[in-house]
Amino acid sequence: MSREMNVDEILSWIRSRVGTDNLSDTCKRDGCRVFLEDMPHPRVVVDADRAFPAHNIKGKRCDYILFFIGATEDTLVMVPMELKSGKVHASAASEQLQGGAEFADRFTPDHSGVKPTCHPILFHGKPIHEKERKELNRAKVKFRSHQLTIKTARCGQRRNLAHVLKLSTTSTMRS
Repeated sequence: MSREMNVDEILSWIRSRVGTDNLSDTCKRDGCRVFLEDMPHPRVVVDADRAFPAHNIKGKRCDYILFFIGATEDTLVMVPMELKSGKVHASAASEQLQGGAEFADRFTPDHSGVKPTCHPILFHGKPIHEKERKELNRAKVKFRSHQLTIKTARCGQRRNLAHVLKLSTTSTMRS
C-alpha cells in the first residue's frame, strides 16, 4: 500500500512523468493568449503540442493542460485548454479537449490522496457562431465517470483563466 503524496510531491511527479522539455511558462498560440496571473502556485503547464509526440500519443490534442492543487489541498485540478484565435468548429474543439482530458488522466498519480477534477476550456478570439455555440454546449468531455461541459472564455482578456475557473467551480482555487 502506498502512502499519500503531499502537494509538492504530486506536482513534481507530474512534472517528471511529462518531462520538463514538454512544459511551458505561458499559454499562447496564434494570437490567442491565456493569462496565468492569479492562478495558484505551484502549478504545471503542459504544452500538448510537444508532450503528445514525446509520449507517442496519437490523436487529437488540445494546446495546453494546466495542473494545480485546489484550495483545500484535497483536489488535483486539471484544465485542458484549446486556444482558437479564428473561427471555432465545435466538433474539432471538443475532440481536442477530450484528448487533453485523457492525457491529464493518464498523468494523474494513483493513490495521491487528492481527488482529480477536470475543467475543459475553449479560449476564442472571435465570437463563436450561434450554431457552433449550440453544438459546443451539447458536446461533453468525458473524464472518468463524468460528462463535462466545455466552458468558454475570450483570448487576451486579463484574468480570463481565473475568471472562467471561478465561474466553473467554487473552492478549487488557492493562491
